[in-house]
Amino acid sequence: MKYPIQRIEVVDKYEADDTKSMAANNTSAFNYRLIAGTNKLSNHGKGYKNRNVKTCKGKYAKYMIHKNDKVYKIFKKYGFSWGGDWNSLKDYQHFEYTG
Repeated sequence: MKYPIQRIEVVDKYEADDTKSMAANNTSAFNYRLIAGTNKLSNHGKGYKNRNVKTCKGKYAKYMIHKNDKVYKIFKKYGFSWGGDWNSLKDYQHFEYTG
C-alpha cells in the first residue's frame, strides 16, 4: 500500500514519553504508561480529532484510517479490534489484538 512510515523505534529511545515520540513522528506500539493526569493504565493516545476527510487540513489527513478502508480491513481480517469502533472512547490510531 506504500503507507508512509517515517520511523519505527521503540518508545524507550524517547524515555517512554509519548509526546517526544509523537513529535519525532515515530510509529510505535507498546508503551506501558498511565493516561495523563490519572491512575488508569492507557491503551494508547488518541488519533486525529477531526475525522472528516473533507475538512481536515492536516499534513497527514489523506492517511487517516477509516472504517472499511484497506488498512481497517487488513487488521480486521487478522482478528484485531479498532479503536474507531469503540463506544466509550474513540482511538483512531489504535489496533489491538486480544486473540
